[in-house]
Amino acid sequence: MKIFCHKMNCSLSIKKIFSNLLLTKISIILFFLCLDCFALNPEPKLDDPSQEARAMELFLIVKCLVCNGQVIENSQTQFASDMRQLIRQKISQGYDDSQIKQYLIDTYGENIITEPSKFYLTIFLVLSLLISGGVLWFFKK
Repeated sequence: MKIFCHKMNCSLSIKKIFSNLLLTKISIILFFLCLDCFALNPEPKLDDPSQEARAMELFLIVKCLVCNGQVIENSQTQFASDMRQLIRQKISQGYDDSQIKQYLIDTYGENIITEPSKFYLTIFLVLSLLISGGVLWFFKK
């Protein structure tokens, strides 16, 4: 069966029209399937919500060493992904937060943790007390 256009003097077969439509539909489906290949894969989360909450808190204080000081919680680098996986693994093995932090510090150095060490905070407080005490003693005389 042929369709004839009077104004344009063209004839198209219905088979040709449907084959072109079918080819177009297949192309669109393949296009969207290929886009799915580039989607980010969600990382596996811990089954226990309290453990996952602990992991999320640790993600906010562990720095990505590849990025410029960005925390691993919102970094998309492979290093950050590996760190998130490692932290979840340590939590599932029964490590507490301080043990995980110490493991990361021992492995990657002090720069991996964004919160300052309590040792340096203690030294700062003791020195500030000594200095303020010395100033008060000096002006009391």
